[in-house]
Amino acid sequence: VNNNLQSQIDTISNEVNSLKSSISLCKIVIKNISESDNENCVAKVNELVKAGLKLDDIKTVTAKRIPKRQGSKYPGIIVAEVSEADRLEIFKRKSSLKQSPTYSNIYINDFISNESQKMNTNLQTVLRAVGKQNDFNLVNGRILPKTVRQSDGTRP
Repeated sequence: VNNNLQSQIDTISNEVNSLKSSISLCKIVIKNISESDNENCVAKVNELVKAGLKLDDIKTVTAKRIPKRQGSKYPGIIVAEVSEADRLEIFKRKSSLKQSPTYSNIYINDFISNESQKMNTNLQTVLRAVGKQNDFNLVNGRILPKTVRQSDGTRP
């Protein structure tokens, strides 16, 4: 009975650990990365992180390319999954892409779901309808008042 109970505990423990690791994954969007036939998106993202951001210890879990829009001259975007800690490191270093001649036109952003995008668009429409779009900012799905900086650069 003890062996059976211990094996069940081990199984549940392994399942919990795998769920924890999958929950801590975050999606990022990489725009304007070149497109090629039979490309390996994970390898492309890892190359960008190593060469462009100069981060050696970051691994991309999954990556897939979303096709470009009809008639667009820009390549489609790549949605990559990385761990939360890796995401923070990538966002700390993403401004260094501007100085790189190879990666200067590549942009990295957070992934926003279609539902969140629609909600943000609706909130912006409401602000425009009320005439308050210049008085408020939309930040992470929340409407916040704009803060005006004084002439010396400090906030009131």
